[in-house]
Amino acid sequence: MKKKRIHFTEADIIQTLEALGLQKGNHIFIHSNIGFFGRLEHAQAPEDYYAIFKRAIFKVIGEEGTVVHPAFSYSFCKNQKFDLENTPGIGGVFAEMARKDPDSVRSADANFSVVAIGKHANFFTANAPEYSFGKNSFWERFLQKNGKFVNFNFDAASTFIHYVEKQLGVPYRYDKAFKGKMIVEGKSIEKSFFHFVYDMEKPEHVAFFSKFDRKAKQMGLAKTANLGRGQIVSITAKNAFELIEKELPSNPSFLIQGDQVFPEIKTELNHYFDRLFPIHRSLTGDGNRKTLQILSKLVDIEVKEIPSGTTCFDWTVPPEWNIKEAWIKDGNGNKIIDIANHNLHLLGYSEPFHGKLSYEELKPHLYSLADQPDLIPYLTSYYKRRWGFCLSHDQLLSLDTSQTYEVFIDSSLDEGGSLTIGEAIIKGESEKEILFSTYICHPSLASNELSGPLVTSFIYKKLKELSKIKPLKYTYRFLFVPETIGSIYMLSKMGNYWKQHLQAGFIITCIGDDGPFTYKRSRLGEALPDRVAELILNQTEENYNIVDFFPSGSDERQYCSPGFNLPVGSLMRSMYAEYPEYHTSADNKAYISFEAMEKSVNKYLDIIEVIEKNEKYVNTMPYCEPQLGKRGLYPTLGSQKGTRDAVAAMMWVLNLADGEHDLISIAERSKVPVKQLIAAIDKLIENGILKGEG
Repeated sequence: MKKKRIHFTEADIIQTLEALGLQKGNHIFIHSNIGFFGRLEHAQAPEDYYAIFKRAIFKVIGEEGTVVHPAFSYSFCKNQKFDLENTPGIGGVFAEMARKDPDSVRSADANFSVVAIGKHANFFTANAPEYSFGKNSFWERFLQKNGKFVNFNFDAASTFIHYVEKQLGVPYRYDKAFKGKMIVEGKSIEKSFFHFVYDMEKPEHVAFFSKFDRKAKQMGLAKTANLGRGQIVSITAKNAFELIEKELPSNPSFLIQGDQVFPEIKTELNHYFDRLFPIHRSLTGDGNRKTLQILSKLVDIEVKEIPSGTTCFDWTVPPEWNIKEAWIKDGNGNKIIDIANHNLHLLGYSEPFHGKLSYEELKPHLYSLADQPDLIPYLTSYYKRRWGFCLSHDQLLSLDTSQTYEVFIDSSLDEGGSLTIGEAIIKGESEKEILFSTYICHPSLASNELSGPLVTSFIYKKLKELSKIKPLKYTYRFLFVPETIGSIYMLSKMGNYWKQHLQAGFIITCIGDDGPFTYKRSRLGEALPDRVAELILNQTEENYNIVDFFPSGSDERQYCSPGFNLPVGSLMRSMYAEYPEYHTSADNKAYISFEAMEKSVNKYLDIIEVIEKNEKYVNTMPYCEPQLGKRGLYPTLGSQKGTRDAVAAMMWVLNLADGEHDLISIAERSKVPVKQLIAAIDKLIENGILKGEG
């Protein structure tokens, strides 16, 4: 009987790993396909391969070292439940055996879990954060320990690259939340995990790491050594990070399939969100200034400072409030509530305080939600001096009533300070204005606060680009103000002007989630913004809500106050106070959708397009229909249906262009998509058959 050929031995494994520079105390991550190595001496079954490799590896890295394997399952990405103990990974046979190894510890990440064995197994796997490639993720910890990637029959690349892409803010990936149920120690937990994804409709953004592998080997950063019929490649996390950091500025497509990278709205939204979300904003203060400074990269913002004490109608600009530090310590000196952990923990505009209090003395200053016991509420006290902390009701109930607590709030209320607002204008051919107003006063609320300034900024950015191609009819004003007092101040200065010049206005808030659009009408009810928003929603959305004006809510109540009665509405997603996450810590990044926010930007741009084209038109040849064929206005290419639609649009325009119907009314009566009507109008004007009345 012919003896089976042995391709390598345990001694060969040890020798190869040592040749790659592995030594005592190393921490290694292994992407593996051990089948390519061939036959291993004394190994009959897969379990033998695993046992021999494990023994050989630890002979090299010793008891001080750690081995980590991928146990990625993508469970939440696939809308599946994740069972920490039982859900298999997809990293291959070797990684699966590591997962089942009684010596291994697995991280509780429903998409990108890892298993670790060795000295620092718990360090690498404990307390997996929601962001699989973010702060305190396994990849960050591995980089901190200067771990080494040791790939069995793979190139030098690894999943770590996505962590590097996130840290460097590549323009083709963004965070996306995946939600589901996770089973840990027999208990079912509702969780969200963020994957740093690319747009699957953009195949040019597919990960392609061959350029990285080639460069790493050329520079000697990635070492290779043969084992049996296969090969092992090793590179340190530090060298991988620094190589990518060096290459990306001059070669943005270094890590993707395509040759060019074009920033997408949703990826830019993601990056600006991450910069803005941690900032502590309020009615006034340095947080608002920092927010406007960051947004000025997108918008040509003119920053204005309104002195505290300034009177505007029945209101007075409050003292400027800033916060440096705020916490509560228990009797053992442990910080149990800390604004450094979450901005919502502090009651907004809390006055300074330092002292030791009994539980009974402290309790009146603590605010929670009994009906949402796991969430932190958002509360403020702008116009009455007090101090307080917000916490989950569960945490409130867990406090020891017998202890003495130390409270520290390092805040300031400066009567000589100011209120900060931002304004940007895109000039049009007319002094008549379209207004977009949003607010910058809520800390760490994703849809209720940050979606507004972000969507507004990208409307500005895109509209400015369009204005360079074709002049705008109207002038567009963009306001970034603290809610209520900011709009009241602007109305005190601009209200009478707007009564003469404002054609349409929109309050942009609560537009970050993926719920159906909600449009709240102006007090007028049938003003230009009401008509155009309802037309666009009717023609483009299957599910949407129209809400009549009511005198509460956001800043529309100021613009629509009876003394001004301006044509200002609000296009939102899930309306304020109508979703359970509203004004709580659950209004976070997991609640919003950058894809939905991008769609919201484009929806507003559709509204602007109609506003720009909306006027009454006159048919210059009203006696019977003009002969379109001799003017080349009957399409000669495209489907029969497309031809019929284009002709139908022209016929409707010509019939209703009587000086009485504007574009919106033509679209409402004809039921023809307004974009088709605009195309027809442009062709008819170009051929002298139609003219606008302005």
